[in-house]
Amino acid sequence: MAQVEGRDTYGAIVISASGAPEVLTASAGSAVATQLLNGVATQLQAQLTEQVTAAGGDASMAPQVVVTELVPLAASDAAGSGLAASAFPLTMGGMLGGVLTALSIKGLWRRLATVSLFSASAALIITFVLQTWFEYLQGNFGVNSLAIGLSILASSTFIVGAATLLGTPGIGAGALVTFLIGNPLSAAAMPWQFLVEPWGANGQFLVPGASNWLLRSLSYFPSADTSQQWWALAGWVAFGLALAFIGTAVRGRRGIAPAVVEPAEAATAEATTRAPVTA
Repeated sequence: MAQVEGRDTYGAIVISASGAPEVLTASAGSAVATQLLNGVATQLQAQLTEQVTAAGGDASMAPQVVVTELVPLAASDAAGSGLAASAFPLTMGGMLGGVLTALSIKGLWRRLATVSLFSASAALIITFVLQTWFEYLQGNFGVNSLAIGLSILASSTFIVGAATLLGTPGIGAGALVTFLIGNPLSAAAMPWQFLVEPWGANGQFLVPGASNWLLRSLSYFPSADTSQQWWALAGWVAFGLALAFIGTAVRGRRGIAPAVVEPAEAATAEATTRAPVTA
């Protein structure tokens, strides 16, 4: 029971001393895993009934399989689709914040201040919508907002850092890692163990995977260990900052800023260059 409530497992099958099995589920952890466990409970019940009837007994005498829901989903999101869908605005928010900042804001410190302000503002809005309005998120509003803000900051800082180091191609590279790679591997709609190895496990160290696991744990599994997810998101922020500072240093050494030439001087220089040379 403690393993299920701590998100160490998605469920369990317990055999009592009387021989009657009990299936423990946690739909808040994964609706897909819960459906599979419910199917296992149905199969177990059919097998027990068949054994009793084969021995000449009455089917009503067969041990009854008990299904116990340890961590249910909230009534506002009984199917878990809302919680799974909430991963998308987090990914898009972080990606858009980083792309827009990289394209419209000049200067390293201005960019960092912009993504910080954007992440904090977006976190409050998204948390309000998902927790207060739709009630998809549970638990402490402030902690959930902090987790969402860190997730958005991780993606946007990484994209800004890549853009600072690589220029415009860095924006595409950052969006590629965040959306096209990280989002499918986040396992927002299914257990990451169901994905092809080792992609499922590796995806939990990317921003979408870490943020999805963190928010679900904060909402329904307060006893779960979430240190890996917090450190993963913080690591992406640090990585983005490192890229940004390295990119600024590299561009500064190259002396990118060209000398400014006034239009009149440029016209005179061009006329002098084109003037024929006579003896």
